[in-house]
Amino acid sequence: FLESRKQALSMGVLRSDYMVSQSGRRPTLRQVEINTIASSFGFLSERVCRAHRMLALKFPQLRIQLEDMPQNRFMEAIPSAFARALVLYEYKCNIRTQLSKEVFDDERQLKAELARQKSSTLVLFVVQPDERNIADQRFLEFELLSRYGIRSVRKTLAAIGEENQDRSDSILRANEEEVAISYFRAGYTPDDYPNESCWLGRELIESSRSIKCPDIATHLLGTKKVQQYLAKDGVVEKYIFDDEAVRRIRATFATQYGLGVHDDDRELGIAAAKASPELFVLKPQREGGGNNIYGADVRASLTEMSTDALSAYILQERFFPPVSSTGA
Repeated sequence: FLESRKQALSMGVLRSDYMVSQSGRRPTLRQVEINTIASSFGFLSERVCRAHRMLALKFPQLRIQLEDMPQNRFMEAIPSAFARALVLYEYKCNIRTQLSKEVFDDERQLKAELARQKSSTLVLFVVQPDERNIADQRFLEFELLSRYGIRSVRKTLAAIGEENQDRSDSILRANEEEVAISYFRAGYTPDDYPNESCWLGRELIESSRSIKCPDIATHLLGTKKVQQYLAKDGVVEKYIFDDEAVRRIRATFATQYGLGVHDDDRELGIAAAKASPELFVLKPQREGGGNNIYGADVRASLTEMSTDALSAYILQERFFPPVSSTGA
């Protein structure tokens, strides 16, 4: 895919997940994972944030100050990012002239630029066949159309692979219309690739000149193995040079061990998890939930799995959220 790519630009809608864990007196914020593909619930979380603010106003006895509650501007930021990406696509692929920086600094200028371009290109939502999370996706679709006049189309990987695509110009097409942005809400689990048409669909997208959200390289950055590597001593420091920022970031990291044959901490992690399996979780290189191994099954898996099978997992410290009571 990387060898055949025709587009240097890529886009990301990322989500870093955290849990509150309490193993001592004081609860701490711990990072669960980073999602780099199909990061969902952005629009729904914005609604949840509004509900929290309403509850704080309605029930002053909760003693929650509005200024202490973070703002959620997903409804503003993400559609605007897609609009900016579409403008970039037009300039890079069709107009081929210099783009004024002010277009990205001012929402009015962005809308004016979109109106001037009169682009006929689409945003392609790459979705699963029986999509359950459609409401969250429709919010973005409606915002793009109502705020910026940007049209979108929804297709599965199989449908993309089965379309008769002309590869000579590297343009990705959906319903015979040019795609500017390929937005993945599928493609993150092996279940999304049951046949060759699905693999061909992914290949057509990755080798096209459409801007991918995300491209395959960014997709792979979200694997558990990369997360485990970033937690190693000295790795974050290669990219962030502010000591205080590094300290705060590392404070959220879980203890993690690689289970590949070349991981130098493999035996240390296995010994610790066999001794206290309740304190660890085995996590495979999978997304979508429901794949982790807990409790006594951790010890059994470490004992019974082959070396090759075990190398597909990482071993992570388990989090223990504090228990809250809602009262009788």
